[in-house]
Amino acid sequence: MSKSVKGSIWGRRIPALGVLASSILLVACGGGGGGGGSEPSSPGPDTGPDLSQTFSQGQLQGLLAGTRLTIVDATDPAKSLSLSADGAFDLSSVGLDSVAMKNLKLLATNTDDNRAYSNNPGLPGLARNQTCEAADADGELAVQCRETLFFAIGPLGKGGNELWRTDGTAVGTRRVSIPAGEQSMGQSRINWLSEFNNQIFFRAETDQHGNELWVSDGTAKGTRLLKDINPDNSEVTLQGRSSEPSFLVPVGDWLVFEAKPGRDQPRSLWRTNGKVTEEFYRFDNAGPGLSANTATVLDGRLYFAMGRYDGGQYISELWRTEGSADSTQRVLELGRDEGLISEAGKHHWLFVQKQGDRLYFAQQDYTGNKILKYLTPETESAPVTVFDLDAWLQAEFAEASVKATILRSVAEAGEALYFQVQLMRQQADGDVELMYYQPSPNSTTLTTQLWRTDGTEEGTRLIPPYDTGKSDYYTVGHLGLNSGLLLDDSLHFGAHELDIQREQIRSADVDFSRHRLTKVGSRLFGHAENGKGYGSLWMTDGTQAGTHQVIRGGTAPGTRAAIGVSGISDYGDGSLALNDGVVNGRLLLSLKVIEPGRDQIYPSIWIVDDSGRQASQLLEITDL
Repeated sequence: MSKSVKGSIWGRRIPALGVLASSILLVACGGGGGGGGSEPSSPGPDTGPDLSQTFSQGQLQGLLAGTRLTIVDATDPAKSLSLSADGAFDLSSVGLDSVAMKNLKLLATNTDDNRAYSNNPGLPGLARNQTCEAADADGELAVQCRETLFFAIGPLGKGGNELWRTDGTAVGTRRVSIPAGEQSMGQSRINWLSEFNNQIFFRAETDQHGNELWVSDGTAKGTRLLKDINPDNSEVTLQGRSSEPSFLVPVGDWLVFEAKPGRDQPRSLWRTNGKVTEEFYRFDNAGPGLSANTATVLDGRLYFAMGRYDGGQYISELWRTEGSADSTQRVLELGRDEGLISEAGKHHWLFVQKQGDRLYFAQQDYTGNKILKYLTPETESAPVTVFDLDAWLQAEFAEASVKATILRSVAEAGEALYFQVQLMRQQADGDVELMYYQPSPNSTTLTTQLWRTDGTEEGTRLIPPYDTGKSDYYTVGHLGLNSGLLLDDSLHFGAHELDIQREQIRSADVDFSRHRLTKVGSRLFGHAENGKGYGSLWMTDGTQAGTHQVIRGGTAPGTRAAIGVSGISDYGDGSLALNDGVVNGRLLLSLKVIEPGRDQIYPSIWIVDDSGRQASQLLEITDL
């Protein structure tokens, strides 16, 4: 089916020349429901210009930040032009001015410095792709890119969901499909969405197959079960007939994930390219436990931490893979724990985090202390030692039993990586307990600390805790440091923000929920309570004058709806997550709409305008 584009820069309509796709891993969506998909009607015949024409100059619009568009000669791939930003481009500079339009192809990759669109593993999430189309605009090649966001949503409180898509417009917001051919969708639980090769891969639960791997091309007809990895569908329990594929992440020419091929078999590493889906590595004593905090992609390699039992010891190791058996290798041992101690004392202190061309990790030394180190692809065999975290903590508290656990990256700013450290006190039997302390009489009681590092010992230090002036201020151990977003010279953590230059934590002007904070351009959006139990949507540009309420919970202009701005809650409330619901530069979110006289509460999809000050409804989903 040919497509065309219109706009102020377009001259004549011509068929699309290619497709650009870029991937993202975000927060999980859920809900429930059933229903089928419907396709948009096909446009009529397109009698565009002769595709043998050539162009020497062009204009690019709509390319997402952090992605790269390559225009290549399909007959001679050596002729190509790489573009990383919107604007004018010169095809003659690389010899593409002599190439017929019909032979020009559009390809896409992610730039190495782009975290949001890099192949960096994350939590289960939304997926997106980007379609680029071309037109003749008064003798220039005009290329327009537009983003499509895929998400799962369903009726409130019913557990299942279905796959939807939107480009941020009402006409472009529609259902894709429930898993094809399945009649019982009460617990479908679509998640782990990932874009790869311009297809959407995801895990879905069905009565017949359990939790298995599905794929969609964005249409109802093109949504199907890709492979029943655990084929024993006679198992009574859902877990017994499920492979539970998870942590889908692009690595080179493959989409790599972990799955369980049978009820009594360990989780192993798998790969797919949409045509071939196969297991490529199985561990002897344990399987991978991939998570956002213990796995990341660096230089085309997936690095991950895994644990295994060997006699009476639990051994944690750093591994890497490029998606094949030969490339899957143990890099180094991270540490050992004696006996079958609690999980808090084992895997939870592991830390594997990419920043730039470095891979930071924590490794135990011969005393059991956790040392912060990093490696690069060139120094993999000789990692760089940065800082002894446990030694510093033991000296600070004058206690040999104090240990650092649950290291978690929270933000990046320039060359610095900011991370959270949970404090534990080790018991005589080897187990651990949460440690509470109060840095000063006027500071909050803490269990966590915020640290920063630039890869040097002198540049690795504790950020001073927030001094509130109130000894009972805030929840114990709760700094809201799950994630931080950079705006100007401050890192925002919801209720708190960090002045990077002064290294001071202070109260934010608006007490955003730390779980519902996202950045769109030069603005931050977040949830804040309005005192009546409704979450309200606020926006800030980092100044008091630029901080205001966008939607007030409990009202909706022009409707009778009572709304609560809400994010996803594990399949339960049928809402889109605010955290990363951004499409074509606008914030996308869902509201729970309650109409008088209705028995059902329906999710409603909304979009915030370019000013960031107003939101409008795209679609109310009433047929889930």
